[in-house]
Amino acid sequence: MADDRRVKHTKKRIKDAIVECLLKISLDKVTVKDICDTADINRSTFYVYYTDTFELYDIIEKEFVERLNQYLTTFDQSKMTYKKMLVEIISFIYREDKTCLALIKTNSQSFIEANISFLNSYEQTLFSGDELKRSYLKQYYIGGVFNVVSKWLMTNKQQSIEYIAELLYELTYTK
Repeated sequence: MADDRRVKHTKKRIKDAIVECLLKISLDKVTVKDICDTADINRSTFYVYYTDTFELYDIIEKEFVERLNQYLTTFDQSKMTYKKMLVEIISFIYREDKTCLALIKTNSQSFIEANISFLNSYEQTLFSGDELKRSYLKQYYIGGVFNVVSKWLMTNKQQSIEYIAELLYELTYTK
């Protein structure tokens, strides 16, 4: 049992370390040495669990999207307004701020796909027009959300969750 707890603790330190590194430098510049120095572990410890920084990043990205999707499944989206769902998503981002900002800075494809998946359930409510037009509007919306959330996170979340959700709602509701 103690070993399992130590393994979990070590992996968490390594994951936290790559997030810290990604907040300062790009993924292609993050080295195993950077992560080990930040986590205060030996390189050999890193390699017990991960083959390289890219594998670790993929795990961070996958786990974040899984946590987001798991969180979203706790709500009955068919009974929630889009505005209320935005508040819930921004609340999640607030709690996961460092990881979210690191993923935004690396243009995480999984994070983008999770947003597209979420939007699909509200597409008819949000976007008017034919399928091609809705496709472009979704891409435009996702870029805007990334930029608004990124600015909010980089300015230490000075505005409330409700303010950001309302802003995104006003900026994107096209009907």
